[in-house]
Amino acid sequence: MIQIFDIDFSDYTKCDYNVYYDCESYGCDSICRCGKIENEKITSVDIKSIVNLLLNSYYNKKDISAKRNYIVDSILGNIGREINYYTIDRILRINKIYEPDKWNIKIISGYYGEEIENIKLFNNIAKKIDKELQKAFEIVDLTKRIEYLLELEYGYILPELNGCKYELKDINREDIIIGNTQQYNKTSKESIDHYIEYDCIKCVVIQKGSKYRLIDGHHRFFTSSGDKLRTIVAMNDN
Repeated sequence: MIQIFDIDFSDYTKCDYNVYYDCESYGCDSICRCGKIENEKITSVDIKSIVNLLLNSYYNKKDISAKRNYIVDSILGNIGREINYYTIDRILRINKIYEPDKWNIKIISGYYGEEIENIKLFNNIAKKIDKELQKAFEIVDLTKRIEYLLELEYGYILPELNGCKYELKDINREDIIIGNTQQYNKTSKESIDHYIEYDCIKCVVIQKGSKYRLIDGHHRFFTSSGDKLRTIVAMNDN
C-alpha cells in the first residue's frame, strides 16, 4: 500500500482562500503578479476517493506483493476487500482527516503571484495513519482486526465483546436496538456531513437473541437509509 505520507491530496480536497492584491505598490501593469493567498482553508475532503486510492494500491495486480494480498485475504481470517475498505475508512475517520486543521496547504510564489503547490496531511497525522494502516493490514484474522479498530477509536474493548467472533451480515434496520437513546439523539445534532455519502459497513452490533444492540457507529447508522443494513455482528457462543 502506498504511504499516505507521500501523497499530494490536491485532487481529493477543496481549498477556499482569498487573494490580496497591492498592484499599486508592486507596479503591476496589464498582468498582475502581486497576488498573495490569505485565509486558506480546506472546506471538504473526498474521503471515499482517498479510501479507494489506498485500497487499489493494496490490490494492485501488477505488484507481486499485491497478488499475495489476494491469497491472504481469501484464505486466512475471513478478511476480504470489503473489510479492508472498511479498515482504511475507519482509520482515516478516527484520525478526523475531514477537519481543516489536519491539512498543510503549501503556498509558493509564481510569476503570476502566489499559488498552491500541494495539499498534504501534516507530517505527524500522516505518519500516525501510515503506522496504524500498516499494523491493521498485518492482522489477517477478522476478529482481531475489528478489535484493533475498536481499540484505536475507544481505547479498550467492551467486556461483553470479550470472546466474541465477528461476521459480516445484512440485518433488518428495525432489529437494531439503540441502547443509549440520549447519546443517539445528541448524534443527530452533531455535524455528520462527512458521512452523508458513506456507503461502507454501517455499524458494529452484538447479537441479543433475535435482536442486535448497536455497539459502534451512531453517526453511520443515523445517516443510513434502507430496510437492510450491512453490519459487523459480534456473536458469543457462550
